[in-house]
Amino acid sequence: MRTSLRALCVAVFALAACRSTVIPVVADDASSGDAPRPVDAPITADAPVTADAPVDIGTTTPALPAPRYTGGFTRASGTFTLTINGTARTARVHVPPTLAAGAPLVLGFHGTNGSADDFATESRIDGASDELGFVAVTLQGEDLQGNPANADHRSPDLYARMWNIVDRDPTTNRDLVFVRAVIAESQRALGTDPLRTYAMGHSNGGFFAWHVAATLAPQIAGFASSCAGVIRCGYRSECTFRGAGTTCAALATEPGWCAQTCAPSTSRMALAPAGRVPRAFLAHGNRDDIVSVAFTCALGRELGDRATVQIVDGLDHALAPNFVRNAWSALSRFTTRD
Repeated sequence: MRTSLRALCVAVFALAACRSTVIPVVADDASSGDAPRPVDAPITADAPVTADAPVDIGTTTPALPAPRYTGGFTRASGTFTLTINGTARTARVHVPPTLAAGAPLVLGFHGTNGSADDFATESRIDGASDELGFVAVTLQGEDLQGNPANADHRSPDLYARMWNIVDRDPTTNRDLVFVRAVIAESQRALGTDPLRTYAMGHSNGGFFAWHVAATLAPQIAGFASSCAGVIRCGYRSECTFRGAGTTCAALATEPGWCAQTCAPSTSRMALAPAGRVPRAFLAHGNRDDIVSVAFTCALGRELGDRATVQIVDGLDHALAPNFVRNAWSALSRFTTRD
């Protein structure tokens, strides 16, 4: 479910348990974004290298078996296909005009029934990539009808495309294997820095960004979620809280607040990894009537000083203004060693 971006007042804060430093927030400026672009035509020059042999995903996750895939990227922007275990998966790659050696990699995940192009257009990630120098890869989800019910979608058969936020095994979850293959291919074809991969997503894609960070923590430097968070009690639809406060502390005093105090061990969503926890940037509108802002506050509380939380006053279920740039400001200085 998607709505257009809005120019709204942004309030950035840190929870009592979070970092006290306030990050600079980029004002919403349409001129800083890029115009919507069509799906890129497949690149025919410099044909992608076929990776028939297992591809090494790097020393950051030595315990994981390397994903096997065929197909690949070139050193140019385009939409490419990786075939993994017989399934073709597509990724939209945007390469900045000047590709530095060891450039950071940003992965983008769309919301329910969305697409890689939707996320790229609405987040203005191409313009941020050109300006800030990272490689942007927005991934295309696949149809998951019949998937087990999850905290975001109690009845998955009603939805066409969403991310698998149920299976926490990065060797059996097809979406996590896809992510691992994209990271591997970005390092092979584009020379991206294995210490600086970041996951960003909106709505169901925001829940999945946390799933990626929690299950692939050794490979993920940081993650950013928009209109997501974590659901510890029941289902998303059971919490309809909307508020007026611009901090989680203020929102928690308002009528109808969903405390989300269930034990994490009973949650349907990923738990924080036992070791290093990737850094987080969590953005949410306080008027969201689809995914309650209480879920972002719950994740911010769990992550403590590993998270920066941004509550956007008056925003409903939409990407926060300049979400990618603000997330980059909060996360880019961190690597998988932090």
